[in-house]
Amino acid sequence: MALALVTGASSGLGLALCRRHAALGGDLIISARHESALLELKASLEKEFGIKVYAIAQDLGAPGAAETLFLKVKSQNLTPEILINNAGVGCDGPFVSMPLDDMLNLLYLNIVSLTTLCRLFMPQMMSTGGRILNIASIAALIPGPYMAPYYASKAYVENLSKALWFECRGSKITVTSCLPGPMRTGFVKASRLQDARVSSLFTASADDVASAAYRAMLKGKRVVMPGVPLWLRALLKLSPFVPERLVLEITGALQRPSGADRN
Repeated sequence: MALALVTGASSGLGLALCRRHAALGGDLIISARHESALLELKASLEKEFGIKVYAIAQDLGAPGAAETLFLKVKSQNLTPEILINNAGVGCDGPFVSMPLDDMLNLLYLNIVSLTTLCRLFMPQMMSTGGRILNIASIAALIPGPYMAPYYASKAYVENLSKALWFECRGSKITVTSCLPGPMRTGFVKASRLQDARVSSLFTASADDVASAAYRAMLKGKRVVMPGVPLWLRALLKLSPFVPERLVLEITGALQRPSGADRN
C-alpha cells in the first residue's frame, strides 16, 4: 500500500482519513500544528493497525511553511504517493471586523500551502504515480457572507483541483476535489461557528465523509460531494438559476452570528 501524507491529521476529517488509509495497511506521514497530539496519534495508529507512521509537526498557516514541510519529508527520504491536503481553517463574522492576522492565516493555510504542496510533490509523482485529494467544501459553490474569505478560499481549491485533474489526464497522477457537506467536527469550534444559525446543519459523520472521499480518490474521480443531504444538494444545483441576491440573502441569514446587525 502507498505511503500517504495527510495534513491537518490530528482531528476531525484528517484523523478519519488517516484511519481509513491505515485500515488498508498503508503507512502514513501525519502533519499538524501540535507535536504532542501527533505523537499520540502515531502511537495509536501503529499499535492498532501495525503500520509505520512518521509524525511531522508543522503549522501551515505562515509564509514558507509548506516548503518547510516538504523539506522535512525529503530529509527523511520519504516519497509519498498519496497527498491529502486536508488542513484548513475558517473564520466568521463581518469582513470589516475580522482580525487581519486571522484572515492572512486562513489564506496561507487554505490556499498558499495547499498550492505549494501540490506543486512540490507533483513532479516526483509524474514518474512514480500518485493520488492527490484536496479537501474543499460545498462552500466553494456559492458566496458566503459572514465567512467571506473561507468560502472564497474553498472556491479556489475546487477550481484549482479541477484544472489539475484536467492537466493530469493521461499521466500517472490523479487529482480529486472533495466538497464535503456540513460535518460535526472540531472545525465548528475552531471557526467560532457555534453561535451561527448554520451550525445546526453540521450533522455528517467524519468517518462516512472520509470513506467516500478516499474511495473517490483511489478511483481518480474529479469531484466527490460526500455528506451532503439531498435537500441541500438540490438547493446547490438550483443556485445558478436563482437570482444571486436571493442566494446571498439565504446564505447570509444562515451564517449571520446571533445578535449581528443586518446590513
